[in-house]
Amino acid sequence: MKVLVLAAGFATRLRPLTEKTPKPLLEVAGRTILDRMLDDLAATGAIHEVFLVTNHSHHHAFLEWRDRRCHEDPRLPIKILDDGATSNENRLGAVRDLGSAVAHWQLAGPLLVAAGDNLFDFNFDHFLQDHAGHPRSLVLAYPESDPVKLARSGVATLDSDGRILALVEKPPQPRGQWICPPVYLFEQDALAELPTFLDQAPDTDAPGNFVAWLAERKLVWAHRMQGARFDVGNLENYHAAADWLASRSREP
Repeated sequence: MKVLVLAAGFATRLRPLTEKTPKPLLEVAGRTILDRMLDDLAATGAIHEVFLVTNHSHHHAFLEWRDRRCHEDPRLPIKILDDGATSNENRLGAVRDLGSAVAHWQLAGPLLVAAGDNLFDFNFDHFLQDHAGHPRSLVLAYPESDPVKLARSGVATLDSDGRILALVEKPPQPRGQWICPPVYLFEQDALAELPTFLDQAPDTDAPGNFVAWLAERKLVWAHRMQGARFDVGNLENYHAAADWLASRSREP
């Protein structure tokens, strides 16, 4: 399976850490955020090629990172696309980056799509096995009761079988309690809808907006994940995640 990493954001809330270093390449307890995710995905044995979209300002940093990573592990080839954005003000948005990458590399489903700043304590095997046992467009979801966390996330409403009935990005009054982090497994019929979405949708920044639009037209399902996901959207949360992972590494 192929994985597409969306890594073209500018992470302005993490400055000054991200002035020169892209958020996915920030180190957390001695390993970059992106390396941690790819390590976990590579461990499944199901991922054979990585495609990554970045902005123009961070393009060189990701090229250097790729050279280092591929030297360490040449079994997982990595291709990188520069989307041309030079600032947060002229960014394309995650869904336009997704559409550009799919068109540029002619990517077909099933395609695993993940934001490059995901930080999980989570076994991807279960997610991929769920899809293998019942192929369909599938997204991660985990329960959350904190209204503050819900209000800054993509929140899904699920039926009893796990089908996504609705998904709202950063709802002021959340109706559901399932957060959907940006990790999606899209079948080909879902990817084929990207041009239509991009023509119609006013907001292409958050990838969850595409999932929400898709769920109104096609079946999209949630995989209820077990484990933890760390929101490293600001400096306080970044340091908290680093402390937690460092403490885990010291456990016997």
